[in-house]
Amino acid sequence: MPSPFPGMDPWLEGESISVDLQFLFSVWLSGALNGVLPQGCYSRTFRHEWWDVPRRGVQPAVIVGEGVVRSPNGELLPTSDNFVLLSDVGVDIWKLAKPEDIKLTVVEVISRDVRTIGCTARVLFEQRQRNDIMNCMNRVEIDLFRYGTPVTPIACTRRGQSPVGDGQTVSVFHGTRPSLVTVYSVDHRTKLPVISVPLGVEFGEVELELQPVLDRCYTGGGYDRWINYSKACDPPLTAEQQAWAAGVLKAKVLLE
Repeated sequence: MPSPFPGMDPWLEGESISVDLQFLFSVWLSGALNGVLPQGCYSRTFRHEWWDVPRRGVQPAVIVGEGVVRSPNGELLPTSDNFVLLSDVGVDIWKLAKPEDIKLTVVEVISRDVRTIGCTARVLFEQRQRNDIMNCMNRVEIDLFRYGTPVTPIACTRRGQSPVGDGQTVSVFHGTRPSLVTVYSVDHRTKLPVISVPLGVEFGEVELELQPVLDRCYTGGGYDRWINYSKACDPPLTAEQQAWAAGVLKAKVLLE
């Protein structure tokens, strides 16, 4: 069953379901990209795990079992109340080359954690963003959630532009044009945008429809079985947004 909403479904923004959506979106985003990339290019997903323990700092982690991760020195660490496991998820676009393939573009799907000012996930995100910009890397940030503080103003402030909408955006950094960042708005009432993904001077840009990726996540993830539309979404909608959403759900016979 497809989502009742034409664009981003606000019930997909809850703490638990958003983690699942972030992962699925990355997987099917990679598939969609591989369908439009030129010959000589390909995309693949990435997922980097990090552990944050007091007095040890943040380091890469490898999950080896439920509640257990392996640190870089091989030490097995059980999770605890003081243990924070973080991850960043997305897609890298590569050019086939010898002796090693060349990374052209980074596409990051933003998590709810990243939208929390001052938390470790936000700090790591800002480091990644800053490093990519300084290295003239093409970069796309897909920020679908309303929770917390949006990441788009970070990008726009650094490029001298104004934030767009309420923070749900897709931001595209052009490595070959450091003064340019393209920002697309994301809304519940309209389809996710068709974006131009930069690949550099040799390959130019490719157009990518994001709404089919989200639609596939909804149906493939079984979210129609997971979501209870009679309960308030997280974060809550404004009164005006709630009235509109209720009308959509009633029209689809998903709300009395």
